[in-house]
Amino acid sequence: MGAFSTEFKPFQSDFLTSDTLAQYSPNYILFCPGKITVGNPCGERGVCIWNGVTSSYTCRYLVEFRGNNCETYDANLCARTVGMEDGRVENGDITASRSSNYPSYRARLHNSYGWEIYSANIYDWLQMDLKKNTTVVAVASQGSAGGSYYVRSYKIAYGFAPNALQIIKDSNGEDLIFQGNSNHNTVVRNNFPSPVTARYFRILLQSWNGNYGGLRLEYYSCYP
Repeated sequence: MGAFSTEFKPFQSDFLTSDTLAQYSPNYILFCPGKITVGNPCGERGVCIWNGVTSSYTCRYLVEFRGNNCETYDANLCARTVGMEDGRVENGDITASRSSNYPSYRARLHNSYGWEIYSANIYDWLQMDLKKNTTVVAVASQGSAGGSYYVRSYKIAYGFAPNALQIIKDSNGEDLIFQGNSNHNTVVRNNFPSPVTARYFRILLQSWNGNYGGLRLEYYSCYP
């Protein structure tokens, strides 16, 4: 049999970052697309790559899934930041409904101070523009280091345009309310129920400490 390679791509190939080698009988090539597409021995979240020279195939999986067939989603496996803390997200790409002492671009995790607003309300928001569609799996928050200003709970909206956002839902199809901070300094990470691909991510305030809201943020991805 001549050498060839075929790939089954349930996800964009750029998302694949780790390999698990499994060797089977050459008959299993029947499960690899390019021959007879009756299934995928790597599971629905895997990519089957057949090697005709070694008569074996490689299963490649998304890093935020684990288990024999990549059946379990685990966002804790993802620690790649999108660039809030280190400045890859530029100041002009961090916007807000309004600001008080400190503007929206101060809302970077571990930054001195942070985004602050007085007389916070549920119409206040903080938005990040990643400039390109990005798959995000988690968010981490702090309050503002300038005082006891922090957000106790929030929703997250996302989308490909700022005027067409949708809110992350829970398993019942209701708006998911993330539990935020109980002080201004401790980092609290919240994983999304499933990966979300968007350009814009917007924090929608739901509750806060007293009359003041304060935020410092980072988002996490599994992907370059």
